[in-house]
Amino acid sequence: MGAIEASTIRATGAAATSLSAVHAGHALSTAGGNSVYGFNERSTPDAGGNAVHIMHYAVRDLLNGFVRFTDDTTNLAGGISERPVAQTQAIQRSFVVPGAYHINTGKATMAEIKTAVTNYGAVTTSMFGNNINYSGGYWHQGNSAYFQPASTTEEPDHLVLIVGWDDAYPRTNFNSANQPVGNGAWLVKNSWGEGWGENGYFWMSYEDKHAGDDSWVFAPARPITPDDQASTIYDYNRDHASFTYGPGSLYGTNVFNAGPSSNERLTQVRVYVNSAPQDNIRIFLTNNYSASAQVAGTISANSPIATFNANYVGYYSIDIPSQPVIAANSSFAVTVSYANGVPLTQARIGTPSGRSYVGVSGATTETTGNANLIKAVTSPASGNLAATIISQPTSQSVTVGNNAVFSVSASGLPAPSFQWQISTDGGVNWENISGATSGALTVPNVTIDDHNGNMYRVIVSNTIDGVENNVTSNAVTLTVTEGGGFGTNPPTGIPDLSDSTAAMYVFFGLSAGLWSYIFIRIHRNRKGYSS
Repeated sequence: MGAIEASTIRATGAAATSLSAVHAGHALSTAGGNSVYGFNERSTPDAGGNAVHIMHYAVRDLLNGFVRFTDDTTNLAGGISERPVAQTQAIQRSFVVPGAYHINTGKATMAEIKTAVTNYGAVTTSMFGNNINYSGGYWHQGNSAYFQPASTTEEPDHLVLIVGWDDAYPRTNFNSANQPVGNGAWLVKNSWGEGWGENGYFWMSYEDKHAGDDSWVFAPARPITPDDQASTIYDYNRDHASFTYGPGSLYGTNVFNAGPSSNERLTQVRVYVNSAPQDNIRIFLTNNYSASAQVAGTISANSPIATFNANYVGYYSIDIPSQPVIAANSSFAVTVSYANGVPLTQARIGTPSGRSYVGVSGATTETTGNANLIKAVTSPASGNLAATIISQPTSQSVTVGNNAVFSVSASGLPAPSFQWQISTDGGVNWENISGATSGALTVPNVTIDDHNGNMYRVIVSNTIDGVENNVTSNAVTLTVTEGGGFGTNPPTGIPDLSDSTAAMYVFFGLSAGLWSYIFIRIHRNRKGYSS
């Protein structure tokens, strides 16, 4: 929590309002029915925590913000004890924290820590805390100086904040039994109150065994607005990434069902990035979603609704400048490009099938039982908006016997309608395709005679105050090929075979999406070769 307060001070230049660790403790525990939040990570509210727990708390949809210290005073006098989950949920949230970043998933370097402290105000680090309660061992009581040598075996059990440094801090200030080789130390804030150490601070050697472990920073908190309170967050994940589907360049897609009562605008997408740095991460929207094949068309059009760079592993909140309209009671898909596999986690209980996919070029493989760490944030849509196309359809090349799928993503208020058209004369004349009135057009079982060279387009329209608004997509072409086929040249270099010896040649071909093969047995008889 202190890392968030520090980043807020760093960003605003003013003292930050203290955030309630009490509320986070209850929300992250299973006590008192709080497991409704989906964390289930701590048995009691006062069982301690780490930066990953706070990251969960920051981005979880049911919480949607942090609580002021002064707004959650329950149980402060007697310690943190169990309380009903309804009491935790009822407390007014005051701040949103839009990001949490792991500056190094291993051990952060000195340069990484200094940069992060400069930019964010504080960096978390773990340490072996049991040795700082008494003079001796790794702790120097008089100088409030701590150093655990790299050769020791104790593992971290405490999380503190690096808030500054002194490259000239004397090595002799540390305990004489365990002194580092060189000078230099981190200024560290502990959580044990101002009566401990130097007004709550102490010095940790640059050479400490665990300095830089569990190194997280947080985006500055901002006050919750009425728009935040009216927003809806769509997601399926229970917590943060637990494994990666990959590796390699892949796409992750989550499909959401919009609320039934009113139209919404897509204002933000929240994404967990599993490896860094990554540049030009693209976010796509497939509006009016009806089939997973549409996603490939959206990606092919290469019209992302937002792009961003990720310097660190962690959660990012990305604003969507166009704020496209999502029609009430419709489905929409949000797709994110990843450079090194797709981060997944266990899907929340009750997540329906067909909601989360991964793929090289689209939504091709369902992540059954798991979910992408992609959240969509919407706000109520008001007023009117003329129909507009977000991503254009793209030309397709398909082998004989397969289906061709064209898709378009559009928005508008009122929600737009669709009418696909076909041209068989190179775009001179166009005809409506009967029944083709959704965001996707499937041309089944294509043939060269009937489909090769046909052109397709879609008219997107809505009506505002009695005036019809139409926008026509780009015209795209369907190319139909025969596929791999069989080789037509006979094998060369046929050996001189005896009557009892035969040679076997095998030819493979791809047609209508299926691999086929043929065996040719060649043998020698009195009249020559036959097969």
